[in-house]
Amino acid sequence: MALNLNNLKKLLIDNFNTIRENGATEKESADGMANAIVKYSKDAEALIPTPFIIPGVPPVPDASVIGTKIKVVGHEVGKAALSSVIQSSYKAMDPSFSIIAGAIVTYVATFVSYSDGKVPPFGPITIAGATLIPPPVLVSVTPIGMAGGSVEDVMSATANLIHASFMAGTVTGVGLNPKAGAIIPAPVIAKLV
Repeated sequence: MALNLNNLKKLLIDNFNTIRENGATEKESADGMANAIVKYSKDAEALIPTPFIIPGVPPVPDASVIGTKIKVVGHEVGKAALSSVIQSSYKAMDPSFSIIAGAIVTYVATFVSYSDGKVPPFGPITIAGATLIPPPVLVSVTPIGMAGGSVEDVMSATANLIHASFMAGTVTGVGLNPKAGAIIPAPVIAKLV
């Protein structure tokens, strides 16, 4: 399905409005923001831009995977840690939101497995490895709020920055494509989408 900026905006705006209307605690606010990011990231996919190279003499390219998108597996693993660090940012009154930016990068690093989910007859195309994104530069959101920007303005800017970081992400690791006889892991660098 791929990451959806508008979905993230809606989730962040809804969370902020819910927190404001219900008078939530810092923990509930942090849980809400973390939940919004996790719900958004469940649609993350790794786009395979180049062939898997099947080791051998000579190595054999598996071009059948080019353009394949495979979904992240286990996107909820880092949710509790993400919420905890967001809460610590609130307690620290971090005006640059650098603590939250670092927490998002660390959360995304928990994305270590991707799969197309297809099993029969050969098994799924998979990638196992490291997912890296640059930290979102959330400090630019502060002036919007300080200038009287609306909740929609602030959360939209926040969503744009987080989404831009995700879209600059890469997945580096090893891929398997049993359908092509690629039963030996092949090095792969995929784009996060």
